[in-house]
Amino acid sequence: MQKCKDDNAHHMRHLETALELDDSRVFSDYAVWLNGILNNYGMETHTLTDNFRYLSNLFPQWMNWTSPLSGPSAST
Repeated sequence: MQKCKDDNAHHMRHLETALELDDSRVFSDYAVWLNGILNNYGMETHTLTDNFRYLSNLFPQWMNWTSPLSGPSAST
């Protein structure tokens, strides 16, 4: 459970940086990079997008973006 909390804190730091810089590419580039790493370890993309979707439900005002991992349908 702690690893999950640590991972989410790391995701949020990248999101915070993207917001501070007003550049969504900071977070989307991170997401694409992280997805590649996780895929190399056998995790499927939906694991990451599901986690981001969960975070977006907690912080909807911060997550007004389309996931680079799942295309335009990510917001539906």
